Amino acid sequence: MIGRREPPPASDGSKLKGFDDFDLRLGDVMRGERATMGKSLLDVQRDLKIKATYIAAIENADPSAFETQGFIAGYVRSYARYLGLDPEWAYERFCAEGNFETAHGMSPAASTSRTVSAVQASSRGTVDPFADPDALFVPRGEALW
Repeated sequence: MIGRREPPPASDGSKLKGFDDFDLRLGDVMRGERATMGKSLLDVQRDLKIKATYIAAIENADPSAFETQGFIAGYVRSYARYLGLDPEWAYERFCAEGNFETAHGMSPAASTSRTVSAVQASSRGTVDPFADPDALFVPRGEALW
């Protein structure tokens, strides 16, 4: 007969841990719920209109993958609602696991950084596209009249 008649001896005298004794990370819970629904990252992208890379970043609790930090709270809560989880619990877990803090109001952390080309364009004074003689829509070559 295969099996034991008595439990295995514990070497350190502590109680053996069961499945419920381990803490699950947010990503494990979300991936499990998504797998239960039979959805891939691309299916979620199509349904929620959120990039699949952002969904993967939420599951990995990686706030550095987002271009704009101000949308993270909405993305996490929306994805949690989609999976049938509590949105506030999911966002709190994301913040705790990803060391993310919400930027409020007009703080510099809430705004996006300007690109170099936008800074150069504003320093040249060619913000108006109609004032730029080298605009892409200006026809090149010989005029008709």
